[in-house]
Amino acid sequence: MDTGPQREPDGSFHWFGDKSHTINGHSLTFRLVHDHVRVFCSGDLNVEGSRHLLDQSGGALSVDAHVLKSPHHGSHEFHRPFLAAVRPIVTVVSSGDSPDHGHPRAAFLGAVGAAGRAAQHLVFSTEIAATFTEQGEEEAPVPELPEDVDPDLMFSTTALNSQARQRFKKALSGIINVRSNGRELYAARRVTASYQWEAYEPIDVNVPD
Repeated sequence: MDTGPQREPDGSFHWFGDKSHTINGHSLTFRLVHDHVRVFCSGDLNVEGSRHLLDQSGGALSVDAHVLKSPHHGSHEFHRPFLAAVRPIVTVVSSGDSPDHGHPRAAFLGAVGAAGRAAQHLVFSTEIAATFTEQGEEEAPVPELPEDVDPDLMFSTTALNSQARQRFKKALSGIINVRSNGRELYAARRVTASYQWEAYEPIDVNVPD
């Protein structure tokens, strides 16, 4: 279900004072509903855009969700009433360190944590979770194949697959995974030690029987 951007009665977009705030403030936002579980994706919403969205008819209801994809990578330009309207159980902040914008900001993490509807509100951050490192492993030798087997069909033996395994291991630590069966949430992230999961499951979204 689309929630934004919202147009004015004449079809235009509200001006938020300057170009960058207007572009970010009118980010594409939408809510996904899977049975009883709701996920809100907030794009690069800033204070002005969040306030404008809440000012629409049913605005607060339209953003109410159990899972929040954080606005603008956890920027300092967040609107507390917007976070309070979402009331997430799980929040995922997607950000990187190149270039380094300082995301997620400590103020945002504190604010979104306080806005959660659960006593144990989970806040995941790709920047905090990620520990991408080169593995430094030697490539495994390619085994000999029977003459009647096409080597192009044996992906597991090719050098290309060896490279793919290296990329997978580099990206493995820090991966954040949130899933749902429509009534419960399952959240986890990879940690470096032994390729294990830091897992939280199941998380009841308080659906009445």
